Amino acid sequence: DAFIAYTSMITTFVLAFVTTPFLHYTKTAPYVFSLALSLMASSTGSPILTRVIANLKIRKSDLGKLASSAGVHTDMISTLFYCFGFIFFPTEKPVANPLRRFFRALLMFCLFLAQVTFTSIVSPIFLNWVNNENPEGKPLKGSHLVMSLAFVVLICSFPIWPAESMYNPILSAFTAGLFLPN
Repeated sequence: DAFIAYTSMITTFVLAFVTTPFLHYTKTAPYVFSLALSLMASSTGSPILTRVIANLKIRKSDLGKLASSAGVHTDMISTLFYCFGFIFFPTEKPVANPLRRFFRALLMFCLFLAQVTFTSIVSPIFLNWVNNENPEGKPLKGSHLVMSLAFVVLICSFPIWPAESMYNPILSAFTAGLFLPN
């Protein structure tokens, strides 16, 4: 399933990256634009594939399970590439000083890495504790609900605390959702 996901993403990315310069959409930074457009095109297959699987009612079959897991891999890798793209090709006006831009990108990358590490290590422990304290079939205790929401807010807001980082809060929320366990 991962092989299928990565192969389809790479194929779509290469085709889009090769054909985008011929469309003449932009005059400035054509490679950055081509990279962004190619990445967006290569990540659009998952929702379409999931919808087709649901309409054909083959979700429970082996083919449906394979396609669904390939879609999850595609979404995960696409989100990671979006985050890296935002770190190294920021959307705001570039800083005149290249050294300052480098340190801002380094700060964003370190905050991103800290968010991913913290979410991957701490969240399974915390969420398993909440699950063990609340039996299945009964409503979630109010204090555990508040703590769970506060934990998610902490994970999502952590990379945007330093104002110098200029990290996008929407990408931060996507990253947190990507590394939170089901």
